[in-house]
Amino acid sequence: MKKSELKKLIGSIIKPRPPVRRVEVGFDGRGHRILPCVDYNWEVEVSPNPKTAIRIHCLATGHFVDLGNDGVYEFRRPNFLILKFQLTMTNDRRVLMEPLPDPRTRYARVRSQPQRPAR
Repeated sequence: MKKSELKKLIGSIIKPRPPVRRVEVGFDGRGHRILPCVDYNWEVEVSPNPKTAIRIHCLATGHFVDLGNDGVYEFRRPNFLILKFQLTMTNDRRVLMEPLPDPRTRYARVRSQPQRPAR
C-alpha cells in the first residue's frame, strides 16, 4: 500500500486482519500459553520512526507496532487493515511479527507436471 494512502488513515480506528493473536509468556521465557483471540480496536498513529509509515496502537492493552508501507496489503471498509504479517501480542508488552504467504497465491492451484517414464 502506498505511504500516502496509509497517512490518510492516521486517526482511524481499525481492526487488523488476520486478527491479532495473544500469547502469555512464562516467567522463565521458555513456556507460553496461547490465549483466546480478542478482536480489539487499534488506532492508526504517526510513527516516530522515519523508516516506517504508521504506528498502530491497541486501545485496550497499550501494545503498539510500527508498520512500513510494505507490511500492508490494503484497507477495506468499514475498518479492516489487511496485513502481510501475523501479529502476536505477549503479556510482556511485545508485539511479534511473523510474515504470511501472499494471499493472492495461497490458494492457487498447482498444475501437475507430466510424469517422465522411469529409466
